[in-house]
This record gives sequence, structure tokens and C-alpha cells, in this order.
Amino acid sequence: MKKITFLVLLIICNNINSQSKSRYNSFDKALIEPDSVKILSLTNSKTTTISEEIYKLKNLEKLILSWSNNLNELPSSMGDLNKLKYLSFHATGIKKLPNSFEKLKNLEYLEMSSNRLDTLPFVITKLINLKEIEFSQNKLRELPKEIEELKKIEKIYLTDNLLTKLPTSIGNLKSVKLIYLINNYLTELPEEITQLKNLEELALMGNKLTFLPKNIGNLKKLKDLDLRFNKFSEEEKTRIRKSLPNTTIRF
Repeated sequence: MKKITFLVLLIICNNINSQSKSRYNSFDKALIEPDSVKILSLTNSKTTTISEEIYKLKNLEKLILSWSNNLNELPSSMGDLNKLKYLSFHATGIKKLPNSFEKLKNLEYLEMSSNRLDTLPFVITKLINLKEIEFSQNKLRELPKEIEELKKIEKIYLTDNLLTKLPTSIGNLKSVKLIYLINNYLTELPEEITQLKNLEELALMGNKLTFLPKNIGNLKKLKDLDLRFNKFSEEEKTRIRKSLPNTTIRF
């Protein structure tokens, strides 16, 4: 038993050691051994530009560029990081993504929260393997109808934006399980949202909704529905409860 425990601990230690060797917090140091870099984190840095040489990090899987408020532009060479799976641009100065990003076919997670974006970068509709997007705390007013191209998307976070409506094409996101639309300006939802058969959690707190789509009861897998701080009548609340008897609903 002691031998098994020792072997398990040895494996864990080796994994931790391996991860630490592949994680870098400096771009200059990462370029010294570019093939070994799997994680690059430049959190709270004073980075203003990213070098075109980033393409040399061929094995990069996770890139974090957070709290770098002076970072305004990204190099087109980032499109060559074809092993990239996780990309975070939280609280930077970035306003757009280069067109070369459409080549990041292995990207599964994309965060661009707290960037004052007024439009969703169109290029993300080309990232067909995305599973999660986080665009909260921006100034988004609408979503492109092409968002339907994200066939594998499972989680969508759009809290604290300026959205007044959703495209009808949202009904084609058949894999989505979670949608957060807290603190926007939605007055209604498209009927097509009731086609999201795998939706489990829908957060709509802090909007201007007075009713939900007629066929809201079609969301059979919906477990949690947050409708606090909207403008539903008692009659509409009763209808919603009857339509979704197995859903936890908060008004």
C-alpha cells in the first residue's frame, strides 16, 4: 500500500514539475526555449505590444493576457498558433482581433471581458471548435446572426452589456448548455431560443423582460432560470411556472 501511495505521489510531483517547466510569465524568457512553452501568462504586465515572433511558440496551448490596459493590437502571426486551446484577454485595451484568428481551429475557450467592445469580433464565428466564450462587461449592443456557426459552443457569458435583442439564429446553437445575459436591456427573447434542447441554465436577471416566448416549456432540460429584476406580471409568472414545472425559477 505504501509503495502504491509513493508511486501516486511521484506521478503527481512529476506532472506538477512538467507543468511548471512549460509555463512562462515572461515573453522574452519564453522565446529562449520556444518549443517547451505550453502556457504563457502575462497577467498584470505593462505589455503594450505582442511581438510578431509569438509564432515561434508552436506548442502554446494557453495564453493569458490580463490587466494589460495598454495592449491595443495583436500581431497577425498569432493565427499560426494552431495548438492554442485557451485564450484570455481580460481587461486589456484590445478592440479587435486580426483576421488571421480564423486559423485557430483548436481554440476552445475565448475570453475578452472588460474591454469596452461595442461589437462581437466577427472572426470568432469562424472558430468552429469554440466551447466557451466570455464577453461580459463590455458594451455589446447586438450579436451577429453568424453566431449560429459556433456549433460546439456550450457556455456563453454576456453579462453587463448593452444588448437589446438576440438574433433568431441563436436557436441553432444546439450544443449550448448555459447562457448568461445578466444586466442587459433585453425586452423580449426570440421564439427560436426555445429550440435549445440542451439548455440547462439561463440567467436573465436585470433586464426589461415582461414575458417569455410562448413555447418556453420546450426547454425540457432547463434546470435553472434566473428572472429576477425584470417586469413580469403575476399572470406571466404563473404561466412560466406551469410551463417549466421541473425548473428552479427565481423571480
